[in-house]
Amino acid sequence: MNRKMQLLIPILLSLLFACVIQDRSTAIFAALLSALTGITAGCMYFGGFSAIMRKPFHMLFSSVLLFAVALAIGMLVPGLLWACVAFPLVGLFGVLQFGLLGKKFAVLVIDGPAAAPGFESTLEAAKRNGIAVVQARNKFRSFPVTVEDRAYVLVTGGAAPHRLMLVCADLRSKGYSPIIVVDAINRTAFMNSKLLELNEAGYQMTVSGALQSLLTAQQLKVYAYAKADLTTSTAVVLPRSRKVLVIKRDGNPYKGMDSLPGGFLNAHLETLAKCAAREVTEECFFRRHAMPGESRFTYEVDETDVILVDVRSSPERDRRGHVIDHGFVYIVPEDKEAEVLANVSAGDDAKEGSARFEDLDAVLANPLAFDHSDLLSAVNQRLQPQA
Repeated sequence: MNRKMQLLIPILLSLLFACVIQDRSTAIFAALLSALTGITAGCMYFGGFSAIMRKPFHMLFSSVLLFAVALAIGMLVPGLLWACVAFPLVGLFGVLQFGLLGKKFAVLVIDGPAAAPGFESTLEAAKRNGIAVVQARNKFRSFPVTVEDRAYVLVTGGAAPHRLMLVCADLRSKGYSPIIVVDAINRTAFMNSKLLELNEAGYQMTVSGALQSLLTAQQLKVYAYAKADLTTSTAVVLPRSRKVLVIKRDGNPYKGMDSLPGGFLNAHLETLAKCAAREVTEECFFRRHAMPGESRFTYEVDETDVILVDVRSSPERDRRGHVIDHGFVYIVPEDKEAEVLANVSAGDDAKEGSARFEDLDAVLANPLAFDHSDLLSAVNQRLQPQA
């Protein structure tokens, strides 16, 4: 429903209420009904009860204030003419109070739905957070009144590459800030080349998996160029027995699936090697019931123990966004094997009791989470005796 119709319905209903007043009691009732109509319309158009729950005290205070104003108008309105002016204003303010809630976002679907994995989840995130979704099948015209100027517009849909570029330029010229949800549009080689052009022109990119945090962040920060997240994954290997340490993931994505230990880099705080050593220690040698003064870990890997093997940077490798993974290997020294085997204990993001050493070839025969099989294959190559 476009901007004009959203404003028109509560106005028309309030005019109807004004025309049926007969005495002071009906005037009061009609004024209160106009306020209720406006609040109901605002709730329906601008996010439903999820919008109310974002700022419940704000909504309670503004609604009580609106009903008090409506009661006063109903008691003081002198006649039909004044009622026809005042009642629609009451209904309109009931609608517009919802425009003050939350961040200023909208979703723009260009040329219908996209056959892309993130399209439906983008619409679900919009619905869950009370964000307006607007369809643009021909020329983009306007957003609902709740979407303010300079709002952030999440661009999705089945648009062709040239059409996407035109709409993004149009949005920017109108004062909006387009953010292209790259896994919610139809991706082709030509589309990717146009996305690179848009990125060079300073248009922001994101993925559907990052929308919830984007829409609910207390402090929004959108970069001129999209930033990738950095992770490490580490193959801990016993070279004599050709065994590798694997865990089961305790969280999404790939919950319950075997993987190598790893996790996200603490930006500004550690090197990649330090991250790799820390993640192995936290996920595979965790002391769940440490006493006061006792180390939280049963065995600690040092950053000097790990060796960089590969870097995997495909934008599609992680459904949470563009995550660049750095693969390391820790080849356990022979004099440490017994200590390592005795102290394996899953913790942190690993499912309790899931950390164990498995035959390397057997692990390679089954899929691992993410693209960890690629890292393990590269480690296996390194372990092969040189001809």
